[in-house]
Amino acid sequence: MANELRNAATEYHRKGYSVIPLKPNSKEPAISWTDYQKRLMSLADITAYWIENPDYNVGIITGKISGISVIDIDGDDGVESIRNAPFTMPQTKVVKTPNGYHHYLKYDNRFAQGAGKLDHVDIRNDGGYVVAPPSIVDGVGYTVSRDKEVLDWGIVPEPFTKGNGRVHDLEPSASLVPWVTSALENGVSEGERNFMATRLAGYFHSRNLPNDIITQVLTGFGSKCTPPLSEREISTVIDSVSRYIINESRAFADGEIPKPLVKVSPSQDIVVMWADNGITVHLDQPSKERERIRCRLTVNTSSNGFLYGPVSFDLLSGTKRLEAERALKKRQDEDWGTILEYACRLGVSALETPSDFINMSTYQKGNANANTWLIEGLLAKNKPTLLYADGGTGKSYLALSVAMSITQGVEILPGLPPVDASGGAVLYLDWEADGDDLADRIEAIARTVPAPDGETWTREDFNIEYLRCTVPLVHMQEKIKQKVQDAGVQLVIIDSLHRSIDGDLNDSETPRKFFQVLRALEVPSLIISHTSKNPDVENDRARPFGSAYWWNEARSVWELRKEQSAGDEYVDLALINRKSNNWNIAEPIGLRMRSEDMKSDQPKVSYEPITLASQNNSLAKAIPVKARIMGLLNGHIGGLTVKEIADELNEQMDTVRQALRRGAGSNFIQEVDQSNNTKTWKLN
Repeated sequence: MANELRNAATEYHRKGYSVIPLKPNSKEPAISWTDYQKRLMSLADITAYWIENPDYNVGIITGKISGISVIDIDGDDGVESIRNAPFTMPQTKVVKTPNGYHHYLKYDNRFAQGAGKLDHVDIRNDGGYVVAPPSIVDGVGYTVSRDKEVLDWGIVPEPFTKGNGRVHDLEPSASLVPWVTSALENGVSEGERNFMATRLAGYFHSRNLPNDIITQVLTGFGSKCTPPLSEREISTVIDSVSRYIINESRAFADGEIPKPLVKVSPSQDIVVMWADNGITVHLDQPSKERERIRCRLTVNTSSNGFLYGPVSFDLLSGTKRLEAERALKKRQDEDWGTILEYACRLGVSALETPSDFINMSTYQKGNANANTWLIEGLLAKNKPTLLYADGGTGKSYLALSVAMSITQGVEILPGLPPVDASGGAVLYLDWEADGDDLADRIEAIARTVPAPDGETWTREDFNIEYLRCTVPLVHMQEKIKQKVQDAGVQLVIIDSLHRSIDGDLNDSETPRKFFQVLRALEVPSLIISHTSKNPDVENDRARPFGSAYWWNEARSVWELRKEQSAGDEYVDLALINRKSNNWNIAEPIGLRMRSEDMKSDQPKVSYEPITLASQNNSLAKAIPVKARIMGLLNGHIGGLTVKEIADELNEQMDTVRQALRRGAGSNFIQEVDQSNNTKTWKLN
């Protein structure tokens, strides 16, 4: 079966389809696949993926890239919908799925990607993908049931066209509450967009609509906003709201106070949302102390923004609740007594009720985005990344280049995988420099980046929200959370760690509080740090400054090294992945950072790729010894002895011998000259 999957993947590639690996026995992509909507994966990469894991299922990206549009018919209900439709399906290629059929058609951009076009009938086109034979999901295989040529239908029935599809289970506009109707028809202005998108997503999520339908609705809303909300920003909002659960506990005012949505973040912060009323209650940093449950209470509403707080609050105190109720009543007329009682009861329940045991054999995973990348290998979605280096290495410039790449989806740092984002903001929290410094840096980088129109970018093109910080991060949690929501922030950058903390870098409690705040933001973060004076000699690497808990709490850790000679107008850099939780360690990345005209009023900063293995300096140490030996032998047809290799690479002979033994047969072969008994090594 393993070879069958690999052979199928390569055959689909030969037909011109954009192929991606899917996780074994699953529909979920095994990689970030956004880039392959624009280009085909190479045959070598396809072969490598299936050699790495022969049980990968096969996915085909639909749309223009593969030249196909697919009608996805789900179960008997879907078959019945097609049977009763006022059109006849063409006799094209059909794949039998575990619960229905895929009808393959030649690509037509009039087909609208999305769900619910007819009852239990979806369209997979630009922006989608399908599982392809002979993949297996939940033990059931995909097979070709009609092996015909893929046909061009020539027509696109009205339910399948853009803007004319039926919105599955969506209430008629006449029955929608006025604020929903107004938002969907008119959109909202800047400053209200993300809050309203969150409220709309919560409204439809509370009515059990699936995410693809909510996406369809909010995409229309986003297009009417000023300026429009991007698909990426809408996806981020829906991904966040989908983590809320619909609370089923009863209140004495049921019918008057609707059931809220509740979310408990990884940091234990609790959010209770009444999307219908536009009310959100935040219970942040809760902690239990004997007969008290302390937290920071904040209340915001759609009409008045932040209405109350943050204030110190006790979930078990009737006095505190009455105090908050009176203050809120003066500012907006609502049944605050019931709302606060509801929120307090849910907060106590979330903290005191133990989770149920889970049988992992039947466990259904949550949103796939939880384990995907903003930049593959570097920035995992919703997780913290630590970048550390010596002073003067260019950490801030590099972080800013990453930020600019994310806001526009352009490549600034060559060698990094494509950015899986565009249009979203980046929040730059700066304890080191000031706004003028950051503006100068953005302009210097922007001058060297070609824009699609042949011009160059300007600072105004990059949506970077800047905050000059003077107090520790833990004291700005509410302000930052609100900015993340309002601006559709894709990434938070901390520059730099040692100035942003409230406590001792070497204390275990300081990183715990710091990362608790970052987890509550529910977006990726890039934390800039410095190196310790005590290097890790055994592994030939520097350590990040502070206790080991900083290393342990970060999901991904990168070291930045530099090499520069006197008089050079450039700095050579090695970006080295030192830790990667749940993923393979990424290959080191070599960059040359050029600084030109830095004393003029038009300074320029640019990056170009370098091959680390060919560098005759300390950066070559970033490359594994085995790879460096392969690069060296590639230029020596006659082979080299162990000593010659060790001398060339400036490595210990034992280290070289160990690498050669590991690669013997697969990468290296040894030859013996019988005349002088000399042993040399060559590439296999």
